[in-house]
Amino acid sequence: MSLHRSVRRRRSVAVALALVMTATACGDDGGGESAPVPVGDPAMCAQLDAESPDAAFVDAVPTRYRSLAETLVDFAEEEADFGEDDGMREMLSLPGVADEFRGLADVVAATCDDEEAAGGLRDFATMAEMGAAEASADYCDLLSDSLDADDSDEVPAALRAGAPASHAAAYDLVEQAADGDAEAVGGIGAALGGLGLYLENQCGQDGAFMEFFLVGALAGAFASTGDGGGRSAVDPTTEPGEVDLAAVEAVVPAASGIVFSTASFALEDDGDYVVRAAVPVGWEQSEPFFGVTFEPQGDDFDFFTELSFDAGCDGLCEVTDWEARLTGPDGFLTRTRESAEIRRDESITDGVLLVSDGFAGGIDVHVIRWNDEAERYLSCQAELGEDDVSLVDVFVAVCTTAVPGWFPAG
Repeated sequence: MSLHRSVRRRRSVAVALALVMTATACGDDGGGESAPVPVGDPAMCAQLDAESPDAAFVDAVPTRYRSLAETLVDFAEEEADFGEDDGMREMLSLPGVADEFRGLADVVAATCDDEEAAGGLRDFATMAEMGAAEASADYCDLLSDSLDADDSDEVPAALRAGAPASHAAAYDLVEQAADGDAEAVGGIGAALGGLGLYLENQCGQDGAFMEFFLVGALAGAFASTGDGGGRSAVDPTTEPGEVDLAAVEAVVPAASGIVFSTASFALEDDGDYVVRAAVPVGWEQSEPFFGVTFEPQGDDFDFFTELSFDAGCDGLCEVTDWEARLTGPDGFLTRTRESAEIRRDESITDGVLLVSDGFAGGIDVHVIRWNDEAERYLSCQAELGEDDVSLVDVFVAVCTTAVPGWFPAG
């Protein structure tokens, strides 16, 4: 059961929150006899559809739930960094908070008729209950050992036997997801978030909640929302063609000291979705984890500079009209164009080039290339820190010359 993976140092919490809030909920639905559900201000409904809810969401919920709402808003702020902000973990660790999340979920469902958002809130309730399970040193040891075991997709019997009752459903989902059950993959966010919360609160594993939360949220996003059709006939392990290294080298400033060579690498840990690209010599390559990242070593480059490649699907993961999907009302390109200060927005062969203002004075280069016969597109992104913005044209060349193996490009 290989669950423990390193997480990229900079990701927007808003992305993961949005994914979990729209994922299929797991756990119970909070049913049973209860008092009448209070109805909130309908203004909260528009906030649920926003990319990042703000103070208006807090003001619109009933008073008793405003501390929860404030934490959700803080958790969703664009500048929050994974591993830095533990406000949600602290909230989920409070006594009785699971019932409060379920109560807010009922308000959302009653006021907005939005079962997806309500399901996401109930997922937080499930996490809280799992994290509050009684501490057990033996179970902590079993859980830690299982995270390092890469040879099985089955939950070890000893781990199941030693697990608290509130963790049983989580392990069922993990096994169902490993077997390819799309519904289980879509609802795994609460299971992994709860395990991470328990690891951090009861086993002392720092940062586990945020790491597992991200893994679960991204797994849900990559679950196909289709009916099982629309699969690509292309073999995702196909080796890509050659890269035009000369085109990259031609735009490298003489005094930059950066040197490139071609490399071929898979974007997933099962060897699928192979890319060949020009990459900087000496930069450290990550293990495949929803893509591959290259980070400079030493002090020659800005701390915030990195290069990443990903086989994206914008939450769909099936053959589609990618331009229509990505530029639709909820498409990735639409959201990016609305949220970033765009410097360049150009059509390229079977794709788009975006150059936008980045973090702390930096610049981001993002190239997406697609083929409507493939169920995933190639995303190449260079995040250049302020000290490296002179390399924009270099990384435009890197991203536009990258070659995917799973569809013909160019």
